Amino acid sequence: MPTIDEAITIAFQHHQAGRLQEAEAIYRQILEVQPANHAALHYLGMIAHHVGKPQVAIDYMSRAIAICPEEAVYHNNLGEAYRVLGDTEKAVAHFEQAVVLKPEYVDAYYNLGVVRHQQGASEEAMTYYRKVLTLNPSYAKAHNNLGNILKEQGRVEDALIHYREALAFDPACAEACNNVGAILQTQGKLEEALVHFRQALALKPDFAEACSNLGLILQVQGKIEEAVAHFRQALALKPDFADGYCNLGSVFQVQGKMEEAVDYYRQALALRPAFPKAAKGLGFVLKLQGKLDEAMACYRQCLEVMPGDGLRILMGTSVPVIYQSQNHLLMTRRKIQEQVAGLLMQTLSITDPIMEVDATNFFIAYQGLNDHDLQQSIGRLYERACPSLSYIADHCRMSPYRPAGSKIKIGFISMYFWNHTVGNLMRGIMARLSRRAFSVSVLTFPRKSDAISEFIARNADHTIILPTSLDAVRRRIAEEQFDILFYADIGMDPFTYYLAYSRLAPVQCTTWGHPVTTGIKTMDYFVSSEFLEPDQASGHYSERLVHLKNLPTCYYKPVIVGSLKSRRDLGLSENAHLYLCPQSLFKIHPDFDKFIAGILHSDQQGELILLDGTSKHWNTLLMDRFRKTIPHGIERIRFVPRLNGHDFLGLLSVADVILDPLHWSGGNTTFEALFLGTPIVTLPSEFMRGRVTYGCYKQMDVMDCVAATREDYVKLAVRLGTNPKHRAKIKAKILDRNHVLYENIEVVREYERAFLQMVNETRRP
Repeated sequence: MPTIDEAITIAFQHHQAGRLQEAEAIYRQILEVQPANHAALHYLGMIAHHVGKPQVAIDYMSRAIAICPEEAVYHNNLGEAYRVLGDTEKAVAHFEQAVVLKPEYVDAYYNLGVVRHQQGASEEAMTYYRKVLTLNPSYAKAHNNLGNILKEQGRVEDALIHYREALAFDPACAEACNNVGAILQTQGKLEEALVHFRQALALKPDFAEACSNLGLILQVQGKIEEAVAHFRQALALKPDFADGYCNLGSVFQVQGKMEEAVDYYRQALALRPAFPKAAKGLGFVLKLQGKLDEAMACYRQCLEVMPGDGLRILMGTSVPVIYQSQNHLLMTRRKIQEQVAGLLMQTLSITDPIMEVDATNFFIAYQGLNDHDLQQSIGRLYERACPSLSYIADHCRMSPYRPAGSKIKIGFISMYFWNHTVGNLMRGIMARLSRRAFSVSVLTFPRKSDAISEFIARNADHTIILPTSLDAVRRRIAEEQFDILFYADIGMDPFTYYLAYSRLAPVQCTTWGHPVTTGIKTMDYFVSSEFLEPDQASGHYSERLVHLKNLPTCYYKPVIVGSLKSRRDLGLSENAHLYLCPQSLFKIHPDFDKFIAGILHSDQQGELILLDGTSKHWNTLLMDRFRKTIPHGIERIRFVPRLNGHDFLGLLSVADVILDPLHWSGGNTTFEALFLGTPIVTLPSEFMRGRVTYGCYKQMDVMDCVAATREDYVKLAVRLGTNPKHRAKIKAKILDRNHVLYENIEVVREYERAFLQMVNETRRP
């Protein structure tokens, strides 16, 4: 028969080998012989803790401590059982007793760090982790957890050092591997991040967070199906993983699958009510669906569980996508102006607008009004609420100086340097700027590549893939010490909108990627054209307006490979007169309804063709309005699916006439349609965003399709739609003159002169 001590040794050997049943049986036999054996009681507590029975563990360990209160390890392990049970105060008490009994007890200091971090006492947690590393510099988990706190504080580089230290001491630490990948991802180093996420999953196959992070990178790379598969796998591994549901909501939102997005966002919020990303995502999708009241209700509900000024600003600047009438639009405008004025009177505070707001005032511009004052008010609102936005690069604090004969360093920045309107409008300028006078850098963000993005990268002197945190981007751009920072668009996406508040170059300018003033003080110039701007246009801009003599793009002709689709291929009538308005539905202003009504009334064989909205609910909202404003011919309004590049060109080619919406004309679509010779009827409005097609016609010196009044617009459109000979004549005229719109090198020279003047004016004493 073994002695008690020998039995304890045998049982502990089973315990360490994972043979818990055998170990438990021996511990119980020992207690039958010696009920006060504190070691057996403690080890039974450890087994209970291991199998997920913290209360049973607490009972055994407490009995062991009652018998032998001077054992530090008993207090440490009992503290861990209390922590798992959620009783952090008792956990701390036992961890502290452990280090009193054993002043160099590394594990107890580590556990104190863990529980203090859980309690929100980050500075105290850091103190404990640093104590651990003083006693044992190779303690990998302490390095990892210290890195987590540093990352929360925005000290990303310091965090990365500790994550890498954790991996150096423990290459099998899956959590540190995942954390390194997450930082590399924010720095735009996607391939390196992928390696770390895959390694984390290899080390820990049930690691839901790493699986989800891998999906996020695949999503950015355009591998949507693979991304969705990883998000679903993360949920299979961890069914209560709110981030997994939120990520699925985000990916379906981007795909335009709004109903699915709403469902997943709601599931994320059900699991974690105080989840800003899911709350804003749900509100944004509801708003995009045209359900503004539901979106506001969502935001209000979120404010109850996670108060924050970011949500207040988001609510105060949100507008409908589709208006039900002109009166509805004007009432919305007054409400927004009042709300912004009210917010300006409050003391608001935002730390990270990407996390706390993550939206721009994009849709306000589609109201067709002068946005100068409102945009400036919103700009002041953000400047006051978030002082960190007003970052100034060091080289911008000094008097600008450039050695004689040196090149002007210019950086072009956008989220949309790919096959997007912005990429198409800007790529020729970036590619053809004189390299004798300019050094051209393209600043963009991690995303999938296509022919346009590859062209842009190939023709730049430098391509810089930016990280995905505002602070990191500001510092990265500041390192380049640009003379000019050129935003191809401001207001299209939140990231570059908030970035634009910083002074990152002595000269900062923007252009018509989003054709409305920014209202931001740090934006010096808005580059436009004499062909686009009406008289007194300077009153529309907070920036100094630059009038080029040509349209501000060196646009490349569309490339047509193979034959274009016919009406039959596209499911369109071969006999009707097709009036195509191939624009996003939020461009269909209530004022334009009378134009449509006049055309359908005048041409009984006419059909209006519109593109499906990003959300099908837009179709419903617009048709609800049309039933009131277009009483005759409503049955001849058709929606067609949104099409890809080649099929979209086919749609443009089979239309009899294209209708330019009022207040916001076509951009990329206009250049493509005029390349094909398809006539576009337009009525130039008060602001540049409603004058792009008009500007193209002026540059071509073809004014046959430019209307002066609503009646004139209807007359021009119906004549083109119903008179094939007249239509053919206008098409021939367009095809004869449209060459002036494409690859116009003179506008590049104009940009060069404008840039040189901007730099020289900035450098004057």
